[in-house]
Amino acid sequence: MFLNTHRAALTALKNLCDSKGTSHNLHKLIWVDIKQPLVRNAILEHFQRESISLNTGHKARPRKILSDVDDTLFSSGGFFPAGVDTAYPRHVLYPGVLAFYRELDFAAVRASSDDLAGVSPAHDVTLDPHHRSLANLVFLSARPRTYQDRSERHQYDTFAVLQRTHGLHSRPTLLAGDLRSGLSLMSGDAEPVALKKLLNFQQYASLYPEYSFVFVGDNGQGDVRLGELLKEAYDCCSHSETAPTANASGTIDIDVQVSHEYRRQVDQKVVVFIHQVQQVSSTPGYWQRADTSADQSIEDAFTFWRSMGICFFTTYIGAAVQAAVMGLLDCGGLVRVAEAATDDFNRLVQASTFKSGM
Repeated sequence: MFLNTHRAALTALKNLCDSKGTSHNLHKLIWVDIKQPLVRNAILEHFQRESISLNTGHKARPRKILSDVDDTLFSSGGFFPAGVDTAYPRHVLYPGVLAFYRELDFAAVRASSDDLAGVSPAHDVTLDPHHRSLANLVFLSARPRTYQDRSERHQYDTFAVLQRTHGLHSRPTLLAGDLRSGLSLMSGDAEPVALKKLLNFQQYASLYPEYSFVFVGDNGQGDVRLGELLKEAYDCCSHSETAPTANASGTIDIDVQVSHEYRRQVDQKVVVFIHQVQQVSSTPGYWQRADTSADQSIEDAFTFWRSMGICFFTTYIGAAVQAAVMGLLDCGGLVRVAEAATDDFNRLVQASTFKSGM
């Protein structure tokens, strides 16, 4: 079916596979259920060829938003190993987070071709039931896949509740971690988590070469390291013939050759936002980026990350401001995120659970 579907119809078919709200998504079909490498590679090559025919001219790309869960979507309340943020009670949605996801998604739909996105930019996509069913929001979780997908089903149930009661604008896809990286996190090593998320990200990106990507994570565990790897693997490809790639074992093959023709024509880009939930000096990998003998070590680390295009923020209003500066949001989107964040925060202040958690 995939090989006989082309251009915008292929994009629609892939999104349909990811819009069911279950663990049986396109990533699982291509990278887990299909066991024959030759079959998988034929499908992926078809996806690449069709994306090149779509991404012609100067049309803006549609966008996929990939996000961490703990301390990015929900506060962990500082419960280990979920996360470190104690500023908000456990399981509280961060003010403005859902609006930020929504506006990043809708802004790209308005800017991209109606032929590619499946929705005409001329009308209000926020009211379009077709777009609301698309899975342009993807969660990268460090939590391992469990027997009969029980953990994933629980997460999808949570997403369904957010759609019904909190205005989550689309049906997300979930990409789970594995037991090996999860156990390493228990011992304080976040690198395997970053590598597993990188592998999931790269596999997912291979399914949607016609899209650009935004990653939203936090500085509590391995997401800053993941951001570094993503910027090296994607944005830096335009300057180098090689790029870091995660192989099936979760390690990095630095010398994997990247096809110049594919880079030139597909040219995927990744924007990285990092929610600062702890002191920068506590960020995993910080001491590798800072001059520990200098008073300006924190600024040194920020300078390094800024030079890579990794954007730190403490509130989703601040994230939206940076997104607007980069042209990812228009002024209307920025205002809507700010209004939603203010409303969300006011509701938390009025709730007794929030008062007791402060």
